[in-house]
Amino acid sequence: MKYLNLRSGRIALRIVLALTALALASEASATDCSVETCRYVRQGASGNGSGADWTNACTDFVGSCAVSSLIRGATYYVADGSYPGRTWDRPTSGTSVITIKKALPTDHGTNNGWSDAFGDGQVVFNGVNNVTSGYWLFDGQKGDYLAGGIGSYGFKFDFSEGQVAITNRGDFNTFRYIDFDGITTTGNYNYTGEAKALGAYAGNNWTLSHCALHGGESLIQGGGNNWVVEYSYLYNSRSIASNFHANVFYASQINGGVFRYNRIWDYNSEGLFFTGFDGPVSNVKVYGNVFFTDGTTASPRGIEMRQDYGYTNIQIYNNTFARLGVGGILNRSPETGNVCSGCIARNNISYQAGNTLTGMTQDNNTDDNTNRFRNLVSGDFTLTSALAGTALGSEFNTDVNGTLRGFDGVWDRGAYEFGGTSNPAPSAPTNLRIIP
Repeated sequence: MKYLNLRSGRIALRIVLALTALALASEASATDCSVETCRYVRQGASGNGSGADWTNACTDFVGSCAVSSLIRGATYYVADGSYPGRTWDRPTSGTSVITIKKALPTDHGTNNGWSDAFGDGQVVFNGVNNVTSGYWLFDGQKGDYLAGGIGSYGFKFDFSEGQVAITNRGDFNTFRYIDFDGITTTGNYNYTGEAKALGAYAGNNWTLSHCALHGGESLIQGGGNNWVVEYSYLYNSRSIASNFHANVFYASQINGGVFRYNRIWDYNSEGLFFTGFDGPVSNVKVYGNVFFTDGTTASPRGIEMRQDYGYTNIQIYNNTFARLGVGGILNRSPETGNVCSGCIARNNISYQAGNTLTGMTQDNNTDDNTNRFRNLVSGDFTLTSALAGTALGSEFNTDVNGTLRGFDGVWDRGAYEFGGTSNPAPSAPTNLRIIP
C-alpha cells in the first residue's frame, strides 16, 4: 500500500495491542501452569512433598515425583541442586512427552513459594542415567560454552570412569542445554573404565542439541536411525586406553542422521568415526562443523569411514578441518574393496589435514597449508576473504551463526560464510503519506 491514514493506523495499533495482550496471557498461562501439567522438584524443600508448588516441592524424583508416578504430558521443573542418576523408564502413552526442565527466574511455572535463588545456578545429575522408554525431553534451558563456559548450562550430567552419563534406549528423546562433565585432563589420559557422555543404543529419532561433552574416552557411542547432533561442543577426549573406542563419536548401525554446526577439538583419534561393525551406515548429513586440534594430539582425524565396510549416501558439506595430523576426510572403504555409494564431499576446507576422497563425488574442497582464518591460534575459523564453493540446497544455506550463505553472491567453502548477513533488514518503506 502507498498510503497510510491516521484512522487506519489507530485500528492497526488496537490490533497490535490486542495481539500483545493475547500473547502475554498465553505466556502467563504457560508459566503459571496447573498441577496437572506442571510439578516441582527442589532439593531441601520442607512442605508436604506433593510437587504441587515450590513450597511443597518433591525433594528429588521420589514420592509423588518418582519416575513410576511421572505424568505423561507434564513438565517437571527442577531447582538448583545435586540429584542422583536413575533409570527413566516411565512407559510411553502415544506421543505424550515428559519434560524435565531446569527452573529459571524467567521460567519456573508457578510463583507459589518461588525464590529466584532456586534457579540462578545449576542442576547436577550425578553418575549413571538410563533412559529406557521414549518421549522424554531433558531441557537445561540455557548454556553456551563459548559465551559462558560450562557453568552456563542449566543441567550438568556428571560422570567419571566406569560410567555413561546417559544411556538412551528409547525413541524420540531429546537432550539439550546440558553439560556432560567427565574426567578433566590437560593431556593424554589412560582410562581404566569406559567413560561416555551419551551411549545411544537401540534408540531412534533422538536429538542432542546445544550441549557440551568433554572428558570421556568416547563421548558419543552408538547410532540408531534419524538422530540429530547439533550446535554442540565436543572436546577433551584424549584417551590412550587400548581397551576402549577412543573416538569422539563412534557412529554405527545408522539409517538417517544429521551432524551439524558442532565444534570438535582436543582429541586423539577420530572425530566422527563411521563403522559398519554393528550394522550398515547410510543417509547421514554432516555439515557446518569445525574439527581442529592445536597440533599436539596423537593421531587426530576429522571424519573417517572405516575400511572394513561399505557406506551409502554420506553427505559432507561446508566443514572446516584444521591441524589434524592423520587427515580431514578419510574414505577408507576402497582399501578393502568396499564402496561408499552416493557419498559426496563439497565445500570443505582442510588446513594441514589432508583428505582421502577416493570413491566419493567431490568438488570445491580446499586441501592445503594456507591459513585462511582470522585467528587460528584463538580458534576463530571465520574466513579472511571469500572462497567460492558450490551453492547447495536450502537445508544447508546458513552457517552456525545463522549467516545466509551466498547472500553476497558467493557461497563460500568451510564452516563459516564470509560476509553476508544473519538477519537481513527489510527495506525501508517508501511513498508513504499521512492523510488528515
